[in-house]
Amino acid sequence: MVAPVYRSFLAEEHIGDVTVVKFNQPIILDEDLIQGIGEQLNRLVEQSQRRHFVFDLGPVERLSTTLLGTFVAVHNKIRAGGGRLVLCGIDRNLRHIFTIFRLPQLFPICRDEQEALQTF
Repeated sequence: MVAPVYRSFLAEEHIGDVTVVKFNQPIILDEDLIQGIGEQLNRLVEQSQRRHFVFDLGPVERLSTTLLGTFVAVHNKIRAGGGRLVLCGIDRNLRHIFTIFRLPQLFPICRDEQEALQTF
C-alpha cells in the first residue's frame, strides 16, 4: 500500500521489513520543501517499526545539495537505530553530484528499487 508522506512529493510503501520512500517531484530546490521533506523523513524513521529504508529518486532531475545533507542526517539516524539506508533511481546526470559529496561511501546507491531491495 502506498501512502502520501509529504503532500504529493513523497510516497511511502512497505515491502517486507523495508520502507520504500518514493520521491515524486522532478525538481527539489526550494528550501522550505527540503525542510518539510527532512521533517517527514525524520518522523518516518522515528515512528517506523522498520529499520531498513530505500529512497527511490527515480523522477528527480534536479535537487539542491541541501537535500544531500538531509540524506546524510537521516542516514545517521537510521544507522544509530541499527538500520540501513539505500538510495536508488538516481538520474545519471545527478550521479556526479552524489560522487563529489562521497555519498556512495556512506550508503549503497543502486540502479533501481529491485536492486536496492536485494541488498537487504
